[in-house]
Amino acid sequence: MRITKKDIMYLKWLGLFIGIYVFWTFIWIPMSTNLSNKQSELQLLETQYLLAQQTIPTLDTVIATESEAKVMAAEKFDQFFDILSPAQTEAYLIPLLNQHQGKITYFQVADAIVVIPQTTLKLNEQLTYKIKELVDIYNHITMPTDELPLTESQLLKTQITYIIEVSFEDYTELLSTIDQLDVSILLSSSLYDMNDKTAELVFDIYSIEKIKFTE
Repeated sequence: MRITKKDIMYLKWLGLFIGIYVFWTFIWIPMSTNLSNKQSELQLLETQYLLAQQTIPTLDTVIATESEAKVMAAEKFDQFFDILSPAQTEAYLIPLLNQHQGKITYFQVADAIVVIPQTTLKLNEQLTYKIKELVDIYNHITMPTDELPLTESQLLKTQITYIIEVSFEDYTELLSTIDQLDVSILLSSSLYDMNDKTAELVFDIYSIEKIKFTE
């Protein structure tokens, strides 16, 4: 069988077209599709990153929030806890009882005791770095458990009990007035006897040192 130069040229062109088809079908199209998918994933990650930057609090924001919470707590305690002795409390409460037509029939001051209350200074719940946590878990990275700061102080507590003769209307007004007090005199319990028209009021007063925050 004789092959002419023309047949050879056709075979070359056919081989070229076959090569182009194979390259286009099995290499170029898959690469293009994969590249397009990667670009879409990149755009999605960039969008999520921008959204995270706008919504997730930064470390500086968390530190500022914690500092602000400590300042607010200190201000509240500064307003609330004043050093009052039983004598000062009596001088403060007796005019208040007289103002509401209360007649004292019984009075007792219990021995002072030392108490150490503890409370947790809790930050407002906000968005957290959940994605980072999942990545750390996947990479077997363990982080120490976050511990919220605690407030702790030593107080001297004294309990004072009054039994007074008073009408029920004046009794309810007295409770409303006591509820609005902004001092370290706390009404721990109250009881009204409708038959005898007497009220038992038990107050707790505290002497306290400056609140100290411990991490």
